This record gives sequence, structure tokens and C-alpha cells, in this order.
Amino acid sequence: MGLNILSHRSLLRLFGPGVIRLILAALVMFSHMSRFQVGRIGVLLFFFLSGYWVSRLWASDRHVGRFFAGRLLRIMPLYWLVLFIAAYIRHQQILPQNIMLIGGRSRGNDPLNVSWSLEVELEFYALLPLLALLTGGQYLVVSFLVAMAAIIWAPMTTAANFLPAFALGAIVFKQDYKPSGMVAALSAFAFIVVTAVIMVSPLHEFITVKSMHGLMRVDIFSFFWMLPVLPFVAWSLRMKSDRLDRHIGNLSYPLYLVHFSVIAMVADRSLQGKALSIALAVLISLTVYALFDLPLERFRHSIVKRIGGGRGAKAALS
Repeated sequence: MGLNILSHRSLLRLFGPGVIRLILAALVMFSHMSRFQVGRIGVLLFFFLSGYWVSRLWASDRHVGRFFAGRLLRIMPLYWLVLFIAAYIRHQQILPQNIMLIGGRSRGNDPLNVSWSLEVELEFYALLPLLALLTGGQYLVVSFLVAMAAIIWAPMTTAANFLPAFALGAIVFKQDYKPSGMVAALSAFAFIVVTAVIMVSPLHEFITVKSMHGLMRVDIFSFFWMLPVLPFVAWSLRMKSDRLDRHIGNLSYPLYLVHFSVIAMVADRSLQGKALSIALAVLISLTVYALFDLPLERFRHSIVKRIGGGRGAKAALS
């Protein structure tokens, strides 16, 4: 028994916060390369993690200018770089909405095919100061009510549709929820079992059949599908991220941005084509990370440290 506990704990230690983020980016890429609709659960878990981290950042340092500068400088410069390069190579039009990440979803123009989620992320940031006034229970109730209203009445996808996932991450921080290693292992096992049951039931169509017309239903399904794995993901947040894990996690953002353009340029759905897409996406992501993302991070740090006299800058740069 003691050996089993030791082995599952050793296995769990492989899944640091950075590794989890890279796995989620890989899920989105896998979804874009296959007939499996697994990208949505990856994005929802990204929103869950975002709810946790930005709530933690806001609680550590409520300097509005520093908070928004830190978040925007993390997302926008690399996004612009990849957007312009991808649009140029693929001969696609760039609209002002694409550059500002405002309203691009309503026009159906998304050169990277993931920009919509960054737009939702920015909307979360705008809502955060207001949501931070709520307690954990209020947060959850309000988020579900807003999400239900958005699902019924909103003409397009907004942050409101995904607010429950974001809220759950925020509540994990607010309630200081720290599941044990055993709970994390059971959570991962439960998720595998639930997924297996889904795959042999009529519900499998939510995973195996892609339909743009049923995305809202897929979002609702994916939200409930991800619930069993949340304690495992929450547990990973307790792990101290070493240097390698941080680099792995930071690589997830370039991979998330570049992968769809690579898949579209390779344009080969054979096994060899998919292998080539994966290899190129990883290689390009590593190059972008080393040549652009790391210098941009140093620039972000220097700017944020100058805002508000530098007090609280360490928290804003976490």
C-alpha cells in the first residue's frame, strides 16, 4: 500500500503547472488535426487556470495600471508578431478587430483560429475588479446566472459564456482549496473513467463529431466533462515550478498561437502530414520562444517594474 501511494505521488510530480499548460495547448492542436472535439475542454481548463492566476495576481497587487500592463504585455506583443507573420504567409486579411482583439469573433475572421479565446481572456481581465468583490459562493452563483443568460440571449460567444470555468479557478484561490495527492490521483482516475464511459455511450458524439452549429452544446458538455479533473489540476497548482517546468509552461503560448497556421500550411491530413505538422509546430514554437518571447518577457518585466514606483511589481509579474 505504501509503495502504491509513493508511486502515484512520484507520477503526479511529473505534472507540474507548466506541463499541464503544455498538455492543454497540445489538446487544442490535436483537436485541430483530428476529428476529435477535445480542444474545447483544453480551452476551458485554460480559463480555469486563468481564473486562479489572475485572481491571485489581483489579490497580491491591486495596482490597476500595473495589473493591466502586465497582462496586456504578456498577451499582445507575441500575438501581434505571430498574427502578422501568419497572415502574410497565408495571404490572409488582417482587420482592425484582429489587431485590437475586439469584435473579431463577430466578423468570423480569425487568421490564427485561436484569437477568439484571447479576446475572451481580455474580457475576463476587464471583469475581474468587479468580480473580485464577490465571495466564493456569490462568485459561482453570479457566474452561472450570467453564463445562462449569455447562452440564451447573446448573439455570439463572449466571456460570459465561459464565466463558470473562470469563476471555479478564482474560487479555488479564494477558498485556498488544496487537494491532497490522493485526491488528485483519484480525480485523474475519475476523469479517465468518465471519458471511457462517454466514448461507449451516445454522448461520444460530443467528442467524435465536430459541428460548428453545435458549439454551444459542446461548450456546455465540455464544462461538465472537465469537472472530475479539476482537483487534479488544482493540485498541480500547489507544486513548486522549477526552471524547466516554467520554460515548458511558457512554451505553451507560442505553440497555441502558431499550431493552426502550421497545420493549414502543411495541408496534409495523412499520418505523415500530421507528424510533419507536429514537428514543425514544435520547432517554430521553440524558435519563437527563444528569439522573441523571452526578450519580450524581459521587456515586460522592465516596464511593469517602473509602474507605481515598483511596489508590488513582483506579484504582477508572477
